[in-house]
Amino acid sequence: MASITKRKDSYFVAVSCGYDQNGRQIRRTMTYKPEANMTERQIQKEVQRQAVLFEEQVRNGQVSSDGRLKLADFVPSISRPPSNVCRPMFTSATRILSISALFRRSGI
Repeated sequence: MASITKRKDSYFVAVSCGYDQNGRQIRRTMTYKPEANMTERQIQKEVQRQAVLFEEQVRNGQVSSDGRLKLADFVPSISRPPSNVCRPMFTSATRILSISALFRRSGI
């Protein structure tokens, strides 16, 4: 649900999009400035309508992030590679070295 905060002559609308990997809340925001000839009741109804529309846009992915992308957004885990990935390469490199040592000893 969107939260609406009245500023001096505008309204601040914020929608929560869950939490990031560090536990911080992800929020998307917009500012709505009503027209000068609107009554207070018209302003309140329009702000509510704008908040609902903005929340739908955020939920549908039509509102992008603010441009601050992190590598962690694309790579799920940047830790040590799994042991089953490194082990075959290490084993085959060890075999190649031991075979080359045999050839050197035999004089071939």
